[in-house]
Amino acid sequence: MIALAVAITLAFVGYVAAYLNGLRLAQRNVRPGGLSPFDHEDPPTEEELAEWRLWVTTVFLPNIRTMRDLVVTHADLLPESEMPPILLRLCAHVSGYEITAARWEQGRFDQHQSVVSFPSQELADYAREGFTALKEAQGRLLGRRPTV
Repeated sequence: MIALAVAITLAFVGYVAAYLNGLRLAQRNVRPGGLSPFDHEDPPTEEELAEWRLWVTTVFLPNIRTMRDLVVTHADLLPESEMPPILLRLCAHVSGYEITAARWEQGRFDQHQSVVSFPSQELADYAREGFTALKEAQGRLLGRRPTV
């Protein structure tokens, strides 16, 4: 059971890292200086918005859907008795982008982000803490002494 939880947590951490790296790369490719096209005083151009839609549909959305699916299908392995708010926020972020992408498929380009922002730092912290706790539990079960 611990081995399965460690494997799933490691996969989750990997998807968080891949998402954050992809986001950084997209921002660098879409707007010089690596700034988000939406966190800038100059509004994004139509070309930048088209590039953003491409990144979202081909890179970000598949990654965050996988994160959400890991959370939903393996919720029984979470140590908390209730779904942590950070994971609910992740699921809401994914749903928001799914609606946005569906609008893009209809030719509606008035919105370019999820209605819920991606909780990047909080999610990275949650994943790191969970992985550390699982590795410590695994070490105890294997009879290893804790490192100081």
